[in-house]
Amino acid sequence: MDFLKRLKGFYSPEGVGWFKIREIEVDPNKQRGYIRIEQSFIAEEYGGSDRPVCDFLSGYLQG
Repeated sequence: MDFLKRLKGFYSPEGVGWFKIREIEVDPNKQRGYIRIEQSFIAEEYGGSDRPVCDFLSGYLQG
């Protein structure tokens, strides 16, 4: 979880400014997590959508 907090600061507008992490939820028992990202540099260019569109960040965060 500490890594995710540092990641949040690095990519925020105060860091490199790629996106804002609004919410982080992690369940270590199920080895699952949820990250809500806003103002992604890719999604901003894509425009409105009914579904997530930033496959780059999804893949990046999955490793």
